[in-house]
Amino acid sequence: MTKFYYSMTIFYRICIIVMVIASDVLKGFDYQAEKIFMYVFLGMYVVAFSVLKATKWNAYLELALVLVIVMKLQDIAFLHFLLVVPFTNFVSSNATKYDIVAFWFILVLYMQDKFSNPITVSALAIALFFTIYIFHEKFHIIENMSDDLFVSKNEVKDLQHELRKQQLGSEIMIKMFYHMRELSETETEKEVMKKMVQGSTAFFNAQYTCVYRKDEDEDYYERAIEFGDKKKYDIPERLQLNEISKEPTFQKDVMKAPVIISGEEWGVMHIYGKQMAIGHNKQLVVSPFNDSDFETMLTYIYSVAKRVTELQISQQNSFLANNDFLTKVPNRRYFWEQLDRMVDLAQRGDDFAVLIMDIDNFKSFNDTYGHVMGDSVLKIVAETLELAVRKADIVGRVGGEEFAVILYKPKGEGMLVAERIRKMVAAVPAVRQITLSIGLAYFGKHGDTVEELMINADAAMYVAKTSGKNRVVEYQYGMNMEQS
Repeated sequence: MTKFYYSMTIFYRICIIVMVIASDVLKGFDYQAEKIFMYVFLGMYVVAFSVLKATKWNAYLELALVLVIVMKLQDIAFLHFLLVVPFTNFVSSNATKYDIVAFWFILVLYMQDKFSNPITVSALAIALFFTIYIFHEKFHIIENMSDDLFVSKNEVKDLQHELRKQQLGSEIMIKMFYHMRELSETETEKEVMKKMVQGSTAFFNAQYTCVYRKDEDEDYYERAIEFGDKKKYDIPERLQLNEISKEPTFQKDVMKAPVIISGEEWGVMHIYGKQMAIGHNKQLVVSPFNDSDFETMLTYIYSVAKRVTELQISQQNSFLANNDFLTKVPNRRYFWEQLDRMVDLAQRGDDFAVLIMDIDNFKSFNDTYGHVMGDSVLKIVAETLELAVRKADIVGRVGGEEFAVILYKPKGEGMLVAERIRKMVAAVPAVRQITLSIGLAYFGKHGDTVEELMINADAAMYVAKTSGKNRVVEYQYGMNMEQS
């Protein structure tokens, strides 16, 4: 409000002075030095009081100067309108009641000099006093209302800004709970990483997100998975150990958070380029990360760590349930489950074969060298079997010193695989040579059910054992009768 009055008074002064000069020019300008000096003086007056602030002391000063000008140039009636300017500046200033009386008294003295009739002076004085007082009070009421309105508008803006922040926070939380639910449905750590980068990108409309993982044998972290557009950023393929912060950090355009699981660093996530949707069109603009984003990400990282821990425990429990404790290869129960699965595949056209093998003279290992050495022999055989077969094949421990192998799609080369296994085990350095007696049976050819196949493979192994050991025998019709 004060700025408005200040601008109007400047404009008002200029208009009065221009009207005075224009009136004089229209009457006939004679270029008298006195008039030129007067115009220069009026111009300096306008400039000087346009620069000065509209305070009560400047109002006093301008009133005195305007009274001098009016009294000096009494023949120019337009100049009396300049008295309005200090009056306006005065009522808009922080003047006290004593200032009002003093300002009024100065104007009354001028009116006494101007008007000889005391009644006229008295009437004008009373009217002037009430005018100054009322204008001053009303102006301050308006000024206070304007200030309150300005404060209210700022409060509304702050509330709108806070509401927008809360709305964005709510949107992020909704997204986070949605992606946390998706995390709970993952089955592998690789799936967790995929959901992790997708979820983190969605929370902040980020331009790019990646996760670094460290192999046990390496001394650096390598980028394992990424999501988004990395063209705007210099993204390293690897991170050295000294580049990894133990604590989560964030800067203007990047947030970095290590994922700690069971006290060990599982990985490090980097999120680049947070974006916010602005306006009705939801235009995405880059926005700096803040403390609220940091807290949101820590909550999500905790959910990631929790899910990975659950998967690791589940995998560990599953491994213990399905694998032999000593040799770490599948146990008898899990091996038979895989046989049932192979039968289903065989019905679709795939073929498979089974090897059953027994360690020759195993009891003597225990009797001669003790059970510790016997356990070592079992471990050596299991490790050698896994090295000798393909990933598609399945090795299992089905008895005390008995192992079995499912050969998936052997293509009639079961004997070659079995011989390779026998020779590899026999070549392993030990306190004495380890040998195997191996029986081979093909599904369909040597049995149409799991039970029949295993019985026939076991019969072939029995023949290998009784015919001299350390050899491979493929099942032939009637071998199981010989065993019985």
